[in-house]
Amino acid sequence: MGYLRFMNLFQFLPNRAFFCSSGVRAGQFPGVEAWWALSCGDQTPVDPAWETLKQDYDHPAELAFMDACRDGGLPVPRAGFELEGGDGLVIAMAEWAWPDRKLAVLLAPGDGPVFEESGWRTVHVLLDNVAMASSTLLEMWERSA
Repeated sequence: MGYLRFMNLFQFLPNRAFFCSSGVRAGQFPGVEAWWALSCGDQTPVDPAWETLKQDYDHPAELAFMDACRDGGLPVPRAGFELEGGDGLVIAMAEWAWPDRKLAVLLAPGDGPVFEESGWRTVHVLLDNVAMASSTLLEMWERSA
């Protein structure tokens, strides 16, 4: 309630603007990113594509893993990646992948060997290893540059 009162009192002053941090992170206020970075230090806006990707997930472990990847500077992965064999048929699936770096994130380890035989590196994310998996992926990312 205090925020709304504040807005009502100060809305007519010159050079005033009101934003919510989630709206800035979602890219709803074009042109605010530079101001946000200067005002909030390292709380720079999040790429809206990360927020769009996160809307498809609800498990805390998945969301924590995505936040760690985003905070580590990784670009948004391709979700639901399908690895095709030489005949064009799908031979394996990854939850998230960066095809240009041949990195795949698997929530179930079953397709790991297929990816690895095709020259990919994989990370398996389990409910209890989110921190370790994200750290491993960030190291792999650095080495694949």
